[in-house]
Amino acid sequence: MNRSYKAIAVDDEQPALNLLIEFMQRFPQIELCGQCKSGTAAREMINQIQPDLVFLDVQMPGLNGFQVLQQIKRIPKIVFVSAYERYAIKAFEVAAVDYLLKPYDAARFDKAVKRALSQMERSHGDGFLNLIHSKDKDPARLFVKQGRYIYPVDTDDILYIQADGDYAQIHCKTRSLHGQWSLGQLESMLPKTFIRIHRSVIVNSDKISHLEKCADGGMMAHLNSEISLRVSRSNAANIRNLL
Repeated sequence: MNRSYKAIAVDDEQPALNLLIEFMQRFPQIELCGQCKSGTAAREMINQIQPDLVFLDVQMPGLNGFQVLQQIKRIPKIVFVSAYERYAIKAFEVAAVDYLLKPYDAARFDKAVKRALSQMERSHGDGFLNLIHSKDKDPARLFVKQGRYIYPVDTDDILYIQADGDYAQIHCKTRSLHGQWSLGQLESMLPKTFIRIHRSVIVNSDKISHLEKCADGGMMAHLNSEISLRVSRSNAANIRNLL
């Protein structure tokens, strides 16, 4: 049985609101339950309808998009919409599903919707996440800034992370990204499956296929046929205990 999800569109400019609604209508699993043009109206509508998904403008009369989130009872999946890049980092800090930068086209909108649908389907519809107070929880995603772009990275997709000067390079199966955090910061942020195996390397232990002992007492952690990482002697005991 296909689920349907309640959605609200919020934008203080009528043409932008019309575009949101037009693009949304191409997804039969999304039911548009309301539309409004101010932050104050958005707050009231979200509290009343309790939607699964909200397309939320950032700059609006009354309350901006972030203030709306602080004044609603339960927070749905949020796709922020804005003409300004400067709010993107803040949007992802409150765990937004995506950030649509105006002007966007149908393909970019579709990508955001599919990401939201995927998250809602995984949570089987109970999916209200307290975005404002979620910092005590392990993040399911990192949002990595690369120049003017920000890329969401699921932590499950990360193979390992390697120090790169004062920052770190995040290696996934299909790409590598330069993160804006140090290795130590990432170690404290990530789930417990991520462990330090060397002074300059953190590995996702779920991705280790096997370990190989070395003559000097250290180990090699093999992730696949192409990636093998050195485990220092000082960290060998920790990884054996975990695995």
